[in-house]
Amino acid sequence: MCKDERMNRSYRLFAASCTSLALAAGCAQVSAVRNPEVPACIASLRQAFGDILAAQGEAPQAVAQLVQHGADPVLLRQNGPRPLFLRSPSGIDYGLFFDRRENACLLRLYMRRQGFSTYTNNVTYIDTRTVGGCDCGP
Repeated sequence: MCKDERMNRSYRLFAASCTSLALAAGCAQVSAVRNPEVPACIASLRQAFGDILAAQGEAPQAVAQLVQHGADPVLLRQNGPRPLFLRSPSGIDYGLFFDRRENACLLRLYMRRQGFSTYTNNVTYIDTRTVGGCDCGP
């Protein structure tokens, strides 16, 4: 077997392994919160947004402001199944989305941007929180 054949075979094996891993891990479904008016859902949304933003080092005042905006039932109803972007007074922009799973609705932080620097992780995500009491769907 020549060198090119070995490299081609190795590449095919690597590609097949990556594809299998991606299929096993599952794909995210960008979803919408279908019941953002329910008190249990609102409380869980506020907790999830607050936990994610506090873990990113946001000041308590900024967390409170962003939670108020991010967990707004009217905004969530209008946003539909697409990413949600929050702009912090600290100068950091956050990209989040809701991911529908079999028995859960997940809030995923996948992007942070500050100035000209952007960090995106849409494979393992930057942070993920379960949002109980909420119904996610297309």
